[in-house]
Amino acid sequence: MNRHFKLSVFFSAAAIASFALLTVLSSQGHAQVIIDEQFNGNSVDTSVFTTDNGNTIFGRVRLNSQFPPVQNGTLRLRLQSFNPIDTGSLFFADEIRTIQTFAPTANAGFSFDTRARFVDDASNPLRPGVIGGIFLFGLDANFPNPNERDEIDFELLSNFPQNSISTNIFNDDGFNVGGDFVITSVPGLDLTQFNDYRIEIQLDSTRFFVNDQLIREVTSNLALEPQDFRLNINTQGPGFGAAFSAEIQPTANVFNNEVFIMEVDSLVITQLPPSAPPAPPTVPGPVMELGVNNSFEDPIGPTGDQTPGTWNPFSNGGATFSSTDTIDPLTGATHGVAFIVGDDNSFAGFAQQVDNIIPGEPYTFSLNARSLGVNLEGIDAEFRIEYIDINGNFAENQFTNNTPLVVTDTYASFTQTNIAPPGAVALRAVIVVQSFGGGADGSNSNIGALFIDDTSIMGSLPMSAVILGDVDMNGVVNFLDIPAFIAVLQAGDFKAEADVDESGVVNFIDIPAFIAILAGQ
Repeated sequence: MNRHFKLSVFFSAAAIASFALLTVLSSQGHAQVIIDEQFNGNSVDTSVFTTDNGNTIFGRVRLNSQFPPVQNGTLRLRLQSFNPIDTGSLFFADEIRTIQTFAPTANAGFSFDTRARFVDDASNPLRPGVIGGIFLFGLDANFPNPNERDEIDFELLSNFPQNSISTNIFNDDGFNVGGDFVITSVPGLDLTQFNDYRIEIQLDSTRFFVNDQLIREVTSNLALEPQDFRLNINTQGPGFGAAFSAEIQPTANVFNNEVFIMEVDSLVITQLPPSAPPAPPTVPGPVMELGVNNSFEDPIGPTGDQTPGTWNPFSNGGATFSSTDTIDPLTGATHGVAFIVGDDNSFAGFAQQVDNIIPGEPYTFSLNARSLGVNLEGIDAEFRIEYIDINGNFAENQFTNNTPLVVTDTYASFTQTNIAPPGAVALRAVIVVQSFGGGADGSNSNIGALFIDDTSIMGSLPMSAVILGDVDMNGVVNFLDIPAFIAVLQAGDFKAEADVDESGVVNFIDIPAFIAILAGQ
């Protein structure tokens, strides 16, 4: 009795200490600020930012190799019409960029929140043709080949100082490509006032916000290369028509120097949790029968349909088929289905789709078939497996593996097996009979029938894998698993995801192992 009491006290103490640690850990693993720059000092933090080397020329500017000034709690990016290097031909533009690069993963995304404005006052009046750049930029791994860069932009255009903002995305694009440029109406927006501009990047989306209002979301053709984050001010030529203005020009006289300024009050870069938990690894289940209505005893689907879970017929009208319970005139037996072909170049067939297949796994399609006909020389009968990708197209390295049915008046078995290629999410088992014309009797017709029975589609579907620590079974281990783990522990139940030490029982010994997984150890 005393021994039991002591063990209970020990368990309670261990549980309290461990769950106290779990409480601390539960506050971690969420959005985490990586860079918080308020520009409150006297200069740019060179441990966080760098500049161009001064050799970059784009549009109508040369980038300055010197850091721009920090004054009164703001970064002041300058576009100057006098350029001491390219006097009279190019503007001189400031830019800073983060030393760190960013790319979304299955475990994390990023947000880039910039508070900025154009200066428009008596000393530095704003004129058309000025661009404020708030953007990510990265050269592709195959640079300097034609596909050169990824880029995600906010572009503040002084040509549209109110009520609109432009955004752009470049994915593996060269420098002569205009990108996916969009101007979005934002009522009440004034580029000469401080506004918050936020870019969020995830593996499945890029989103743009102005003052916490979502103004654009992109879910395809995403720029996912590692990119640094940049702030600059620039001007472009006539090729960028929405931003160009001939009103501002470079000068060769330093006394005629015009200075345009974009002030940046703050930049906060945050690591975000993923937009969706990563899918658990795909584990093949047992090989099993995936086909249905294998002897065509049940009703079939509508013509031309591709509904999973049934046979769906197709025909060009020159061939016909029976739907169920066909009587074989030779044997008198009842069989599943028969095709009857008569006209030249006619065809008919059946297809059955199976979803959620696993790339790299083998699938087998088999059937029994026999023919009955007067004139079979011009008749071709085949069966095959087609693999389909997520967009409904043939998957990469699609291999149909057509197999001719060399049938006679007795039933013969036919089988084919192949491997689902990368990108495949579904397969279609297809049976097709076609008449090509030119019978042995010199006619242009081929009359015959093909009986099909006892089809089979064998293979594996995914079986959910056990993710140790994922007690709430949402596909990821995080703080949401803590109450689920505690509930299993308190109830004395067994759950494979909670049995973190894989001892076959869930008890207090699993607590430190669960904490280690939660902490990412």
